Amino acid sequence: MPWYFIVLIALVASVIISVLISLPLYLAIMTTHPKCESREMVSANWEKERFTTEYDKSQRIDITFQMNDGYIIHGDYMLYPGSKKFVVCCHGYLVNREAELEYGLIFYRLGYNIVLYDERRHGDNEKTLSTMGYLETLDLNQIIDQLKVKFGSDISIGLHGVSMGANVAMQINRYRDDIKFIIEDCGYISFVNILKGQIDHGHLPGVIFCPLASFTCKLLYGFSFKKTSIDDIIEKIKTPVLIIHGDIDEAVPVKDAYTLNERLKSKHKMVIYHSLHANSLTDYKEEYTKEIKAFLEEVDKPQIE
Repeated sequence: MPWYFIVLIALVASVIISVLISLPLYLAIMTTHPKCESREMVSANWEKERFTTEYDKSQRIDITFQMNDGYIIHGDYMLYPGSKKFVVCCHGYLVNREAELEYGLIFYRLGYNIVLYDERRHGDNEKTLSTMGYLETLDLNQIIDQLKVKFGSDISIGLHGVSMGANVAMQINRYRDDIKFIIEDCGYISFVNILKGQIDHGHLPGVIFCPLASFTCKLLYGFSFKKTSIDDIIEKIKTPVLIIHGDIDEAVPVKDAYTLNERLKSKHKMVIYHSLHANSLTDYKEEYTKEIKAFLEEVDKPQIE
């Protein structure tokens, strides 16, 4: 074989190896260390591009939660006089608790206390790893425990989550069965499928690079993207679930909602709007609010033995 063929083969091999290493590394780092929006930016975006509901800002009381690993979670709450019913609101990737405020106010007007908080790396929190639902679920579990210590073990707690926050809300079923209800808006069953689709959309083989990125994440940070999946617990979930999704969602395919609707054994309902990712409330505020109210009324109905 001529020497230049050997050189050419070596060059091609080196390029392939470089891509197989560098792209998964890039995906792992960019996923876990994203540039997140500030609270001020999220509030401004809601006011400019969506809507804002008037409320008494003085009612928002700051709160912090200390996790078992020492990490501090920042948030705030609004108490509805005389109510023992709480809703914890879980925001999506790259935003923060301000993105959940409009959702929380729906519950507040229905007589619920609301708790808003920033997930890891987001909002006012220290810029640590974002794990797409893995550590965030462990955080939520501890937050719920601390809320029960602060406000009483007899309070009831429901969850509302959007996108990554919806995945976190569903993941909580791994650790507890005392959640009153879950409203999951455009959540993903597994981040692996989302990342694979994004890589495929970039005209690269997701079936190759997604596992490599997940493996790289495991080597660097101690968790793989498989830790975000609820696929193994869907049928075991006992909590009533309201599934909300947009049929033109460009980030999380609407098929995830249909899969949940087919496989859930607990009391559940699915509502599909003609909306992009996380835009259902913006596009259908009145309908969205009515669906939540009807769902909560159904959840609160006495169980007939």
